[in-house]
Amino acid sequence: MHEHQPTNLLSLARAARMLGVHRQTLSHWIARGELRVVHIGGRVRVPYAEIQRLLKAEARSNEI
Repeated sequence: MHEHQPTNLLSLARAARMLGVHRQTLSHWIARGELRVVHIGGRVRVPYAEIQRLLKAEARSNEI
């Protein structure tokens, strides 16, 4: 299995699956500036580092 590096760019669908949210949720986060994305040739991509950042933030918020 290929290990993701921080420079990898993911589709919105893949990013949504990894985060366990709907793709529309990502669109809302992008519109509010809560999720950094990269635009390449008319396509929107999410840096893998953003996925890691959000997952770490969620883990911290779930700590007792």
